[in-house]
Amino acid sequence: MITFNEYFIAYLDILGFTKMVRGNDVTKLDYYVENVNEVIKKSFVNLETYSSLIVSDSVIISVPTDNNKETNRILFYKLSYAISELQRKFALVNIWLRGGVSYGEAFLSPDKKNIIGEAYLSALNIEEEYAKFPRVVIDPKMPQFLGFEISQELIQFCNIKISEPNWASRSSLLFDWQTRRLSGRVIQQDVDLFIDYLYPIINNPADFDNLLMILKDNLKLSLEFYPKYRWVIDYLRSCYNRYHNEISSETLAEYQLLSKL
Repeated sequence: MITFNEYFIAYLDILGFTKMVRGNDVTKLDYYVENVNEVIKKSFVNLETYSSLIVSDSVIISVPTDNNKETNRILFYKLSYAISELQRKFALVNIWLRGGVSYGEAFLSPDKKNIIGEAYLSALNIEEEYAKFPRVVIDPKMPQFLGFEISQELIQFCNIKISEPNWASRSSLLFDWQTRRLSGRVIQQDVDLFIDYLYPIINNPADFDNLLMILKDNLKLSLEFYPKYRWVIDYLRSCYNRYHNEISSETLAEYQLLSKL
C-alpha cells in the first residue's frame, strides 16, 4: 500500500546529456557513470538521512522533513550545501547540473527505486520550467515552509551559517541579489532563490583557472548552448566581484581573463 510522507526533494539533471551520448563523449560519460554515486556520497556526508535515485542523466535526492521548524531549517541547509558541493565537483570536469528543490508529500518504494508524489512533481517542474541555466532553483514557497517571512531571511540564515568555522571559510550558499557588486554584464533576477555553487571557486586559483578554460571552450560549442554558458560566465563574474572588494595586483590577471570571456 502506498503511504505518502513529507520530504525535501531535489531533482537534478545534466545539461547536454543527450549530446554527450550521441557525440560519444566517452571521457565525460565514463566519469559520470563511474563517479556519480561516489560524488553524491562525499557531497552528502553531513546529511544523516537521505536517499538518492539515479535514472540516466537525472539525480533525485530525497530527505525526510521533520515536525520541528528549526530541524527543517538545518535539513534544508545541509541539503543545499550538499547540492552545492555536487554541482561544483561536476562543473570542474565540465559536467553541468541544473535542477529544482521543493518539499511536500512523496512516496518512495522500499527499494528506493521509485518515487511519486507532489514534491517530486514540483521539483521536476522547477527544473524544467525555471532552472534554464546550469543552476539549482529553490521553490519560492520554501521560505514560508521554513518559517521565514521573505526569501531574504532564508538567504541570510544559510549564508551566515555557512560562514561558521565547522563548515567552510566562505560566506554564500544561496545567491544574495541584494549584495551583488557587479560590473559589465549582470545576471537578471528571474528567480528568488538559487544555490550559489561557484562562489568557493574564487578562493581557489587552480580551480578558477580550470573553470575559465572550460567555459571559454564551451562558448564555442553551439548556438543552442551559448546562452547557458554565457549565463555561467556572468554569474561567475558576480561571484568574483562579490569576493574581491577591489582588484589588486594579485588578482588583476584573473580579472582580465574573466573580463575577456
